[in-house]
Amino acid sequence: MVKRNSCGQKMNEEEFRKYLKRRGKKLAVVDRNVQVLKDFISYLLEKREKNLDDAETDDIDAFVAEIEARKQSAKGYLYVLMNYFHFLGDKDLLRHANTLRDERTKKTRRIFPIKEFLNINQDHAKKLAAFGIRNVEQMLENGKTKKQREQLAKQLDIPAKAILELVKLSDITRIGYVKKKLSRL
Repeated sequence: MVKRNSCGQKMNEEEFRKYLKRRGKKLAVVDRNVQVLKDFISYLLEKREKNLDDAETDDIDAFVAEIEARKQSAKGYLYVLMNYFHFLGDKDLLRHANTLRDERTKKTRRIFPIKEFLNINQDHAKKLAAFGIRNVEQMLENGKTKKQREQLAKQLDIPAKAILELVKLSDITRIGYVKKKLSRL
């Protein structure tokens, strides 16, 4: 087991800070990333008797389990670990942290309902809902191809142009912050 001296740890922290700044992170975000990383390092030393260099996927799992046992969200912690493993170039640990974060994000993510788009025909939204298409993911799935859109238009007596518009609006909402108002821009 390789032990790190405090100088090596500090130098790594400085490089990590520089890396985060190069990626456009603000000072408060950089500080929060460093603090979470220090929490992970402390956890590894105290609970797993390991150094950061020796961390493995099961260490991340155990760290996340401890955070969630305190009824806290682990998504922010995992995001920091993703930043750090990206900084190190450790693709395996990065992939694992990313997978864990995605699993947690999917559980709490609200899928945007079609009826909430600005200036859409609410009768069309009601017909789609009755057919089982209530949100943007369902709209994208059912309106992928021109043939699917034409069939949907025929079945529901909605103009094909309106179906295409809803598919386009649904597609653009995949950009995280684009929803109700920005989708029209």
